[in-house]
Order: sequence, then C-alpha cells, then structure tokens
Amino acid sequence: MSAKVCALADSNCRGVIDTHEICSLGSGGAEDPENQVCLCRFHHRQFHNLGWYEFAQRYPRVAGRIYNARAIAGRTTESRVRRTE
Repeated sequence: MSAKVCALADSNCRGVIDTHEICSLGSGGAEDPENQVCLCRFHHRQFHNLGWYEFAQRYPRVAGRIYNARAIAGRTTESRVRRTE
C-alpha cells in the first residue's frame, strides 16, 4: 500500500503505521491491496483484540473494506466470537 496514514485517522492514532492483512494468508486471504489496510499501532492492536466483526461494527469507515476482503477470501461465515487473550 502506498498510503502511510491510518485508515481511521482519529484522535486515538499513535505510533508507527502498519499494513495489516484483513484476512490472513493462512485463512485464504490474498497478498494484494484489497486485503490490506493501513492502521496505526493503536487501531492495529484493537483489530486483533476485538476481532474482525466487532472492529468493523465499531469503525464503519473501514467496515466495507473488511467485509469485501473477507468475501473475496470466502470467509464471510467465520465465527464472530470475540477473542480473549
């Protein structure tokens, strides 16, 4: 991805910008820009802590991109259970 600005760009943004794979390669995700989103470390951590479904609900600005990447990978029916770590 060429943009190095957090896709959410809000007052919580801080830290380095990471290019995050929406659907991991091991889960059928493609290694292309449609499956990637730039997130600051704060939002990247939230993506992993909340899980993809809750993250998309909380941040509708990127929800369409998340749903699209998961549909392309054939992962639309994956469990929506929140991860606990």
